[in-house]
Amino acid sequence: MPIDETIKDCHSLASGDFDKDGDIDVATASFSEKRVRWYENDGKGQFTAHDIDVGTGQESYDLKAVDLNKDHHEKD
Repeated sequence: MPIDETIKDCHSLASGDFDKDGDIDVATASFSEKRVRWYENDGKGQFTAHDIDVGTGQESYDLKAVDLNKDHHEKD
């Protein structure tokens, strides 16, 4: 089942528990829309879209989830 059929030209996919609630969320970058979006998983397989970067003109090809502060969470 697709998470989002409206976003175009997704060039990458990252996953992790971005909101620290115990379930796996996903994020993607769209080159043509110049958008980075993460999808919050409600734990039942339903996802809510949240734009991270839009309107800056950045054309993204790659996206990675990284624990930069080493607290064992992908997003703070």
